[in-house]
This record gives sequence, C-alpha cells and structure tokens, in this order.
Amino acid sequence: MSFVSDLGVTMDVISGGQEDNGPNGTGSTRHNHGNAADVDFYKDGRKLDWNNPADLPLLTQIVQTAKSRGVTGIGAGDDYMGAGRFHVGFGDPGVWGAGAVVQMLRSGSGTLTTAPRRP
Repeated sequence: MSFVSDLGVTMDVISGGQEDNGPNGTGSTRHNHGNAADVDFYKDGRKLDWNNPADLPLLTQIVQTAKSRGVTGIGAGDDYMGAGRFHVGFGDPGVWGAGAVVQMLRSGSGTLTTAPRRP
C-alpha cells in the first residue's frame, strides 16, 4: 500500500499486524501476522469517504491499484466499519461489507450499486 503516497494520500492503520487473535487481538484472524489491516485514507488532512462523490475517483484508483499489487481481501461499508474505513489484506480472495460501496470494491469501477453483504 506504499503507493498511496504517490497519490498524495496518507493511510492511517486502525487495526493490523497483530501476532494472533487472542484476548488482545482486534479484528478477524485475517489481521494476524500483518496479513491485513483496517485503514482510513486521507487527502489534504481530510478522511476520504465513498459517500462523497468527489472522493470516488481517488478511492477507486486506490482499490484498483491495491488489487493490481496483490491485495486479495477488501471490505468496506457504512454499516460494516463506518464510512471511509476499509479492510485491506491478503489470503483467501474476498470482497465484503455493507451497502452500495461493495459493488464498487468488486468492480473497481467507481459505480455504486447495491450488493449483498458477505455471509
């Protein structure tokens, strides 16, 4: 995810890199051993949010580039972790979350349409 700085974006890791999902772990086991993180992206000090149409092209570029560089798991959604927060990681391929942003994650198209939540 080091490419985000080339876009003028900073990434704030909220959860990631834990040794195991024991009593002090945060998130799913996908986070163990640095394999995933929950992150917020910022541009010019402002958190990017898929609910802001002006942010969609940049968020789409981030998603597409992350996928092209090997990220296999992406999750997001207003009712999943909150507006603008993403899960990014490796392991079994998957896209999940809640609300319209999930379709954008699947396609990388920047188009928001309703998609089912991952079981």
